[in-house]
Amino acid sequence: MNKLGLLLQCPFSFGLDLSPHLLPIKALHLVRSIISMEVSINTIITYGKLDLMIATTALPIGISNSYHAIRMALQESPVIFKLNLMQALLLLFNGIVAISDFFKPTRNCNTLAYIYLTNAYLSILSINIILFYKAYYTTKASRMMGCLCILIQIAETVCLVQVLLKSQFIDGLIGGCILSYPIYWTMGLTGSVTSIMIILTLLFIISIRRHSEFRKLGLYSSLLQEGIVFFLIILIMDLTLAVLVLVQDVYCGNVLHLGWIVKSKLMTELMLRAHRRRKERRRSRGRQHKDQELTDISLVSVSSPSTQN
Repeated sequence: MNKLGLLLQCPFSFGLDLSPHLLPIKALHLVRSIISMEVSINTIITYGKLDLMIATTALPIGISNSYHAIRMALQESPVIFKLNLMQALLLLFNGIVAISDFFKPTRNCNTLAYIYLTNAYLSILSINIILFYKAYYTTKASRMMGCLCILIQIAETVCLVQVLLKSQFIDGLIGGCILSYPIYWTMGLTGSVTSIMIILTLLFIISIRRHSEFRKLGLYSSLLQEGIVFFLIILIMDLTLAVLVLVQDVYCGNVLHLGWIVKSKLMTELMLRAHRRRKERRRSRGRQHKDQELTDISLVSVSSPSTQN
């Protein structure tokens, strides 16, 4: 079947305006865009469905992350909880924009792509800063670790700029936008993000194992488990997505979006565990304080008769 036949049979139920006066213009624009990208219409439809699935997954995760992040930020003073709130809200905002984009008859895909990439960059940067704080306060290797992370962050920024300059953005056949990123620059962007997270998490794990005071605090097993789980999930996920991109089973936009969702969810869960530990410690201190007050009162009551005599 030729491209025009496929175009007329593709599902338009997710927001593409079928008004008679707009359909010929949209069809011509889509065909020109697809030819310029050298991608088949079947592939474009598949990418659009995958985009919709990821967007509908991102929205409830963004709502959940933001809800927990707001509660933690209101109850906790450390800056890492504020940074976690920032990354969660950025994911939520992007999820709302992505879903609404599928139901709009017209859209500016260039603007949407810039919004998405900027939000993703700032959200991942917030996660990296949280990991840096955690690694810094356990390793104290601030200069070496900071310089390395800054260099990788610069490389990530360069890759992001190249992705923005060399990408193509077209309307999807089922709504939304198809963001066609250059593979190698996208791999560099993903690789730099993964490298920072892996390095900081490894430093955190090594430091936890070396410092005996964490064993005394009773946090050794939980902190070590969190670090290892985060490390393995990030490593396995990013390697798997990279392989899928190279064999062209998924396109780069799906990889960036899916990776962002998983990293945001992981960080929120880690911060939730930290919040619960801090909350339990505060309760424990409160109970100890109350027990001490009761002891003091009982001592006073016992000694008071002799004092009166």
